[in-house]
Amino acid sequence: MYYALAELTEAIDQDLDTVEMHRIEQRLIKIKDNAAQPVQVQLAQDLLDFLHSDRLIVIEHRPNLLERQLNRLKLMEAHYFTRAIHRGVLIAGMLLFGILAVYDPVRVMAMLRDSSDPVTRLIQLALIRSPNENNWFVLRMILQGLAGGMLLLSAGLLILRQDRRGVLLGLIGMLFYLITVNLVVLYFDQFTYILATVVEFGFFMSMLRYRQRFIIPREPIPARSQ
Repeated sequence: MYYALAELTEAIDQDLDTVEMHRIEQRLIKIKDNAAQPVQVQLAQDLLDFLHSDRLIVIEHRPNLLERQLNRLKLMEAHYFTRAIHRGVLIAGMLLFGILAVYDPVRVMAMLRDSSDPVTRLIQLALIRSPNENNWFVLRMILQGLAGGMLLLSAGLLILRQDRRGVLLGLIGMLFYLITVNLVVLYFDQFTYILATVVEFGFFMSMLRYRQRFIIPREPIPARSQ
């Protein structure tokens, strides 16, 4: 309600455009449908009536250069990057990142299976430089295994078309990977892992975009009263 009232200053200044009006309408409809206090519901309805009044001056929105370019990108996205294609990209990415995440723990466990002195063996394999790094390396393997497991499970949920659960788990897994696993990995690999972190962040943003496009329910556009 605070946001809606603040944006209504454009109407007072007679500078309200169609995009701003639509945004205010969506806020007010959400208030009217969800507010617990009747006075808020009534106020939202009164403001909607005001917005729908023929006496209200509404100017046509004129997008700037950046908005025009973004609109072109959205049109291309809607035409070429359909839900099925976007889901396929997410499934492939989650499988890839998940397999890469669990590969190291599985490989290390296989190499240390018959070793009587795991720490010495890790030093011989150049996986750690000294015994002091052993605890950090174990933590890295545990975190990678957890993150990889979440990503593989999220890929499975997407394959089963459980998009809401799959994307939510994938977002959690990828965020967990970015803020925990990558920090520990950077301790060992220094700056060589920065490019991989950028790619992972881009994939995380792609999951957010899929959620925004196909999962979050879109609010109805209210019809203007005659």
